[in-house]
Amino acid sequence: MREEKTLSRANFFGVVLLACLALPCRGLAADNTPLTDCDILVASPQDPQRLADGVPTEKIDVSPALDACLAATARNPNSPRLHFQLGRVYERRASFDQAMTEYLKAAEAGYGAAQNALGNMYATGGQGVAQDDPQAALWYRRAADQGNAYAQNNIGTMYKTGRGVALDGVQAQAWYQKAVAWYRKAAEQGDADSQNNLGLMYEKGQGVPQDDALAALWFRKAAEQGNAYAQYNLGRVYASGRGVLQDKGQALVWYRRAADAGEAHAQVTLGTMYLLGQGVAQDYAQALAWCRKAAEQRDPYAQSNLGSMYERGLGVDKDETRAAGWYRLAALQGNALAQYNLAAMYLTGRGVPKDDDQAIEWYRKAAAQGFADAKERLRVLENARHP
Repeated sequence: MREEKTLSRANFFGVVLLACLALPCRGLAADNTPLTDCDILVASPQDPQRLADGVPTEKIDVSPALDACLAATARNPNSPRLHFQLGRVYERRASFDQAMTEYLKAAEAGYGAAQNALGNMYATGGQGVAQDDPQAALWYRRAADQGNAYAQNNIGTMYKTGRGVALDGVQAQAWYQKAVAWYRKAAEQGDADSQNNLGLMYEKGQGVPQDDALAALWFRKAAEQGNAYAQYNLGRVYASGRGVLQDKGQALVWYRRAADAGEAHAQVTLGTMYLLGQGVAQDYAQALAWCRKAAEQRDPYAQSNLGSMYERGLGVDKDETRAAGWYRLAALQGNALAQYNLAAMYLTGRGVPKDDDQAIEWYRKAAAQGFADAKERLRVLENARHP
């Protein structure tokens, strides 16, 4: 089972996107467009300028949201808020080129939430745009300069890792400290998402001294308010015993609460526990159900698990074609185990046509991530080709 710290694909650097500081930010692009159905259906919980309760990306109902946002942007073509929200719909629909177009319209108008979203897309790559760390840093910095705490955290991580900017630990901590200040203000006012984010900062020692006990305290405050991301994090804390007494029973309780609320990381964690019989009785039907829920949210670990279950016939009829399909979805998201397993299927012609070139390509991708077995298979194959 993986130890997962970040909770949203859209936030590449470990602070949950699904939050709002509910505090004024400096220099935000003016947008006086009145409330629309697009706001009600798509407003981002991370957007300080939103006019409605936020909707997590994975909970956007694409069909009515797309109709509402297309109509709203047609009536209000100069609204960066509405273009940002239309971009969120396209991203949810996996129409990444269109998402980039809408995010760019809003970002160039100075809309901080869109600038941070653009930074995320450049940082991750493969979704409408090639990975480009300098571009990611540029957009994070523009949003961070407006006081966007999520972007401040992200640009801090860029400086910490030297991605897109010169490696600079001092700059990293300075940005983390700015992010923490915003999170703390909102957290102390009872904002559950900010409480969870503050817990993550304490857990990682970003902008504050590392403190597992304070991380657990803030996770608990948010979890007890029903925040699914904090519930998952609190489950992790109990599972590891960091900041609290280790308690696998409490870990299961909090994982299940988060999973029932639709949190994908908790769902795949539960699925993996049932698959392996870790902390619960082994139950392939439960493993399949929970992994499928997470896989439908595009979680690559869940997709990889489903591939394994179909390949081996665990809880389902053995189906190597479906196995290869799930492995491919996970592999395309960079999951090294799925890349390795997909390579093996190409090598043997199971579930896909036999193709040594494809096998080598996927072994290389897994090997590039440090996957030892892939490195060995790649060495053997390349030696056979070039003795």
